[in-house]
Amino acid sequence: MICPKCGAQVSEGAPFCPKCGATMRGVMSSGGSQMPPVNNGGYNGNNKGNNVVIVAAIITAAAVIFLLAGIFGSMYIMEVGPFEPEATATPVPTASLTPTPTPTPMPVSAQPTPQIVYVTQPPQTVQQSVSTSQSSVVSNPVYKTYSDSDYGFSCNYPSHFSVYNDGGQITRYTVQSQDGSARELIAATPIGSETVSSSLQSYINSHPGNISYKTSGSDYYAINIKNGATEYYKYCKFKNGNMYWFEFISPTAYHEVYDVYINDIYQSFNIY
Repeated sequence: MICPKCGAQVSEGAPFCPKCGATMRGVMSSGGSQMPPVNNGGYNGNNKGNNVVIVAAIITAAAVIFLLAGIFGSMYIMEVGPFEPEATATPVPTASLTPTPTPTPMPVSAQPTPQIVYVTQPPQTVQQSVSTSQSSVVSNPVYKTYSDSDYGFSCNYPSHFSVYNDGGQITRYTVQSQDGSARELIAATPIGSETVSSSLQSYINSHPGNISYKTSGSDYYAINIKNGATEYYKYCKFKNGNMYWFEFISPTAYHEVYDVYINDIYQSFNIY
């Protein structure tokens, strides 16, 4: 038989062309007979060939997908490591600010009482030319005490000062430094008609200069006057019908040293 599709020689009785697969049913045989048609449920050689191609394509695609999955899986395992959980950064705790300590205010009752410096009584005025020697200035003096039984009071004076007679009628005791540049007068007298204000003004009038310190109350006053190279300090106390005082005269150049003397003497000043 001759294949009606491709013209190939086909054996007698063959249902399909061995070359192109076309059905040979209904084709005349060499003897003039026709191959009877065969009911194959709609299946023919072309359908069989197409199904083979489709199946092969599906298998190939599945193999490619499997291969790619294996490659990418291997790469992921090599990078991450088998079953290695992703590291999570531990959050750093936020540092809390240390509060600035607030100073506790000191109660009013605990506040230090200001110390009164410069407290002198109206002194016997001693005008003098001061010539100071460095060796006569003692930074940390030792004191002796003058005690007056007639007026009932006492007062300290530097132990390295010597007794000096200033000729005053109301001066009870006077001492001075070795070179005479510093002097302390201790005095007492009945009040008479004097008042705090009148006695203070009288001292200011008799000692011209710059007033660097002045304070007064109902029964006392204190004043410091600088007159060139000389400095005058007086503390006066009114009590028991009398005026009690001490006066300190010293070189202005040694104010810091003698200011300590004055404060120490004031602390010792006592009226019985």
